[in-house]
Amino acid sequence: MRTFDVLYEDGVLKPEQPLPFSPGQKLNVTVVSPPDPMRWDLARLAEPPSDDEKYLTEAGLKEWVNMLDEEDGRPRDAA
Repeated sequence: MRTFDVLYEDGVLKPEQPLPFSPGQKLNVTVVSPPDPMRWDLARLAEPPSDDEKYLTEAGLKEWVNMLDEEDGRPRDAA
């Protein structure tokens, strides 16, 4: 498996560098967009959460734990 940077232009994926494949060679391609650097700002993510963020993070956890405990106590359906 190899990773190549490409640009999408005019409906076509264009490699930024020549690719090491033979003409007519069939390939499987998986396309992954690079992560948004603003979304994954590690300095921002490392900051302690505000009181509002902490509340929202913890809200509903007790209900979620109770639901999981309840599910674990149920007999499983025979499939």
